Amino acid sequence: MRGSVRKRDNRWYYSFELPTRNGKRKRIERVGGDTKPEAEKALTTALNELNETGRFFESSKSPLEDYMWYWFAEYALLNLKENTQENYRMVIKKHIAPPIGDIALRNLTPTILQTWINDKRPEGYSDKSMSIFRCVINSALRHAVYPWGLLKENPMQYVTMPKRQRKKVSKEEFKIIKRDDLIRIMEYLKSDMPLYMPFHIGLHTGLRVSEVCGLLWRGY
Repeated sequence: MRGSVRKRDNRWYYSFELPTRNGKRKRIERVGGDTKPEAEKALTTALNELNETGRFFESSKSPLEDYMWYWFAEYALLNLKENTQENYRMVIKKHIAPPIGDIALRNLTPTILQTWINDKRPEGYSDKSMSIFRCVINSALRHAVYPWGLLKENPMQYVTMPKRQRKKVSKEEFKIIKRDDLIRIMEYLKSDMPLYMPFHIGLHTGLRVSEVCGLLWRGY
């Protein structure tokens, strides 16, 4: 990929064209310096970055997706374990880039991010997955505030996790044992039977089966 430099007023500018994004072409032009060699050097640096990463990151003006990959290369790949890196890579690729990746970093708001995380809940993801989605973007935006100074504050700090909707139990599913059946069970169970004690503990305390099974004998 090639670019060009030109003088405008008293400064030199460099420019080049970004790869097609969503069917649209975009030309970048930035101040390169006060002299032609400075502009040519800045152009070379920008083109090298573009060739190595496939993206040109320009502070908070860049789309969120470009920033996320910048953060991934400059932080995640250097500080996180390999399996965590892969998890984060997939989160960026599948869950962040498609819905909100085109929004400029500086244009992100708590409302946009809240809508994004809210829309994930109906898709059926577990609480753990939801937490990972939030963790990835929150960590990236915290680094945008400090130490990189690209944002004044992290908009993700104002976002709350949507609660999981509890499944409503139908009358058919909600079964209550009848009094006569309960009496028959009590008459059947004898004190020397293995289920006698667990049954009465559950009956008189309201503990679930798993909670009763988890009880331990402790002598004092």
